[in-house]
Amino acid sequence: MPALPERGEVVLDAEESRHLVRSRRVPEGAVVVLFDGKGGSRFATVLDADPRGTRLELGADAPDREPRHPLTLVVSPPEGGRADDLVGALAELGVTRLAWVETARTPPRRLASTERRLERQRRRAREAAKVNGRSRLMEVDSIGALGPWLATQPEGSVLLLDPDPTQPALL
Repeated sequence: MPALPERGEVVLDAEESRHLVRSRRVPEGAVVVLFDGKGGSRFATVLDADPRGTRLELGADAPDREPRHPLTLVVSPPEGGRADDLVGALAELGVTRLAWVETARTPPRRLASTERRLERQRRRAREAAKVNGRSRLMEVDSIGALGPWLATQPEGSVLLLDPDPTQPALL
């Protein structure tokens, strides 16, 4: 998503326009909040509610609606459709980042499936942001190994791992 300009008119693409006009049923003259997924959000007035390309006039900055404490969830991916559902639910709940990791328990065929579905999952995160009113999109990382991921975390990070000692080790 491109950054929002400070002022002027903006024309939404057909996908976003259809969502605004047909799904949300927003009429001309209504004031909405536009966001760029990177923290920029502005009030905007609908000038022309057209599902092929809605025109809006940008107004003042809108408040940043982000959780006070960012939350990253690190998970071995479930099967395809369940992974997509998980992404949508976590994004709606306000999770900041989802990191897919390979562990000893991750079936090998699931790694390729997860990589193929990344763009779909990022779209789900974008759609969920429209529902929960956040100004930033939940990041969905490509799959990686748990050990290197843990090594990149800042000192003092809070980590919660599965405490069940009867399961195989994660690393």
